[in-house]
Amino acid sequence: MAENKRESVGNLNVKVDVDVSEAIKGLKAVQREVKETVRSLAELRSQDAATSDYDGKYNEYIKRIEDVVGHRAGERAMTNDIIYRAYENKYAGPLLFRRAAGVTTSLRALAETFDDVVYIEYPGEMYLSKELNGKIVFKDPGVKLPNFAAPLRLIEIESADDSGGITRVINDVSSTTAYIVR
Repeated sequence: MAENKRESVGNLNVKVDVDVSEAIKGLKAVQREVKETVRSLAELRSQDAATSDYDGKYNEYIKRIEDVVGHRAGERAMTNDIIYRAYENKYAGPLLFRRAAGVTTSLRALAETFDDVVYIEYPGEMYLSKELNGKIVFKDPGVKLPNFAAPLRLIEIESADDSGGITRVINDVSSTTAYIVR
C-alpha cells in the first residue's frame, strides 16, 4: 500500500511516496505471534490448575497468614512463597532466612493448612516420633528430633542476623524440646 502525500511548505512543494505495506505485514505477524503465545500461556495455566494436588489450599494458606499479619508485601511475602515452594516441590534440607522475616507465622499457617506438615519450634513440650513419621517436618534451629523419628522430608530453618554490617547465622543448640504446631 503506497501513500501519496503532498505538503506545501512556503513555496516549496514536496511529494512523499511511502510504501508501508511490508511494515504492516510485519506488525500483523508479530500480533499473531503474541496472540498465540497468550493463548498457549492460558492453556498452560488451566492445565496446571487442573493437575495441582493442592488446588485452593495455597489461597487458604495465604489467607491464614493475612489473618495474622494483614496484607503480605515485600520480604514477608517472599518468605511465604519460598516456604510454600519448598513444601510443594518436595525440597529437603536447610532454608536460610533473615530474622523477623515472617518465618514463624508462615510455617504455623502451613502446618494449619496442610495435614502432612509439622512445624517444630521451641521451647515447649516433648514430642513423640510417631507424630513426625511420614510427615514433612520443618524445624527451628536447636531442635533435635527423637532417635527413631522418620519424617518424609526434613526442612531445617536457619536464621541469620545482620548486625553492624556483619551477617551471622544463628544456631541455638541449647533447646532439645519442641512444641508441635498443627
